[in-house]
Formats: sequence, structure tokens, C-alpha cells
Amino acid sequence: MPAGAPGAGSGSVEPGDTPPGESSVSAVQGHGEDAPARWTQWAWLGGIGLVVLVGALAFLGYGLGLLD
Repeated sequence: MPAGAPGAGSGSVEPGDTPPGESSVSAVQGHGEDAPARWTQWAWLGGIGLVVLVGALAFLGYGLGLLD
């Protein structure tokens, strides 16, 4: 590290040695942080649960000889 670098002597960075994060990024990075609606999560869970339930009932039906 150069001798005149901020925080070179003590190994720590003092307040004001680095620029604020807001000024270092000029554009949106990556994706937006908007989450889907809460009902969307429940709809997916309900759909997956329904598929699992139908599969379990079909497995049980074949096991009991009801769906031969």
C-alpha cells in the first residue's frame, strides 16, 4: 500500500476515506427488487400440493386395487 494512502498507517479506514456507495453506481444493477404478489406464492404452493395429493391418491388407489 502506498505511504500516502488513506488508512495506511493504522490498517483501518477512517470515516470519509471512501466515497459513499450511492455516488459510485450510476445505473440500476442487475434486476429490480420487486417481489411477486403474495397470492402468487400461495398459488404455486397450492398447485404443487395438488399435484402431490393427486399422485399420492393414485399411488394409493393402485396399491389397493381400485385403479386396475
